Amino acid sequence: MATEHVESGELDRRIGMRVRALRLRRGLGLRACAELCGRTEEWLRQVERGEQRLDKLSTLVALANVLGVRDLSLIVEDRLQGMTCTVTEGGRIRHEAVPAIRQVLSTPIYPPQPVDDLPAEGEKLKRRLAVAWSAWHGSARPYTALGAVAPGLLQDALNLHRAAGPSMRRTIWALLAETFQLAQRFLYCVGEAELAARAADRAMVAAEETDDPQLIAISAWTSTMAALGRGQTDEAFEVASTAATYLQPRSSSSQAVLSAWGSLHLFAAIACAKNHRGADAWRHWDLAHRAASAL
Repeated sequence: MATEHVESGELDRRIGMRVRALRLRRGLGLRACAELCGRTEEWLRQVERGEQRLDKLSTLVALANVLGVRDLSLIVEDRLQGMTCTVTEGGRIRHEAVPAIRQVLSTPIYPPQPVDDLPAEGEKLKRRLAVAWSAWHGSARPYTALGAVAPGLLQDALNLHRAAGPSMRRTIWALLAETFQLAQRFLYCVGEAELAARAADRAMVAAEETDDPQLIAISAWTSTMAALGRGQTDEAFEVASTAATYLQPRSSSSQAVLSAWGSLHLFAAIACAKNHRGADAWRHWDLAHRAASAL
């Protein structure tokens, strides 16, 4: 892990040098380039020094557009590690994993593939999800790591769900909810807002079948993020506030539920602020702050 951290820091420095070279080739000053990206001059300075990681693809695309770069590997070559990720004429991201995920989300699996040992396969999927989340949070190449495994995880989770009998259904619903949450996070970060919303909706449906407050809270958080990503602030507020109300009497059951409850109020505050509802925004902000202080 320490070696990976050192390698990641060196990679960030090489990426920063590449950004600086592309900016200078474009004839852009630091401030002008930063403003065109919708960022501060200090942020771009930190990127070029390797002190600020380009870890969100939508930010990377904004920078690529300003620098006149179509192929994102010209900026973050090592981090993509062979993955194809380009910017289209309309300025949208095209990640090679997206068509496979779209196909899995759109194509029914009938009949389901036979599963010899459903509990064992469920445990195996649970371990694979843990590895995928770990890669997403800790890898120097998160888009590569998750893009490579997300379609297969979705396919296998859906197949287990279709093959599950009544005794295993709740367990598989929980795995399915977490798999959809993972897919939503990836799709949101690569700029596929509509597809991310589809995954978030499915995560919410699956979570509700489990009656697990923590899973419902996280899925509601995922749905709210997807709605905000599409600019649907009314929908984001409705989902966040409804889920927070549901969680209110359960918020003391665990720190995870309390954290999710506070995060939902934070999203509700953002939605209110975007709708110019200042008083409501501060009210939800105060509730989020109260939850954070209690953790």
